[in-house]
Amino acid sequence: SAGLKGNGMLFRADLMQQHEWTAHLTEDIEFHMSLIAAGERVHFAPDAVVWAEMPTTLAGSATQNERWERGRVEMLRRYVPRLLRDCTKALVQGQWGRAYLNFDAALEHLIPPFTMLVGLSLLLTAAATLLFGLSLWLAPTLLPWAVTTLALALFLVLGQTLYVMAGLKLAKAPKSIYKALLHAPAFMFWKLVLYGRVLTGRQQKGWIRTARNEE
Repeated sequence: SAGLKGNGMLFRADLMQQHEWTAHLTEDIEFHMSLIAAGERVHFAPDAVVWAEMPTTLAGSATQNERWERGRVEMLRRYVPRLLRDCTKALVQGQWGRAYLNFDAALEHLIPPFTMLVGLSLLLTAAATLLFGLSLWLAPTLLPWAVTTLALALFLVLGQTLYVMAGLKLAKAPKSIYKALLHAPAFMFWKLVLYGRVLTGRQQKGWIRTARNEE
């Protein structure tokens, strides 16, 4: 199932009559989960074109991003156990297609955000580099372990870099997008701080409207 991503969604009238649309933090994700539970699939329309205004500054997108991440955490807690139970039940009944559908939806929520994965990889690389230096000068017997750890950390960072660059290449991204990658470290730090607020339950609780650029 392609999932529901906010802008550019189109539904059949009878489908909306059968399923409730909530007003939670991430109502599109929750509606997708209810469709999955009912055995429905969302299909991607590659030829569709959707225009929407997005915040152009970090300050402008703060409330929007925090709402999204809090909603994702809420959906993980609420729906992933149910999806995994339905997956197991479908496997027992031999319904392989439905089992895959539920497992795929659960896996999407279990995979950490890419920003968090990159941040953890960079922290691991820094720690592995420090371990390598200390082993080189103070504990030569630990050097093989330090080299292995550093190599694995660098492999992770290299793999994530290739993942991003390959995606941009396939999408035929303009040069301006590549230049924007220079802001990635600041954005990643900002995002990690936001994740910290979300996971500790600080600040935003309910739905807060995202300010428009002209505001």
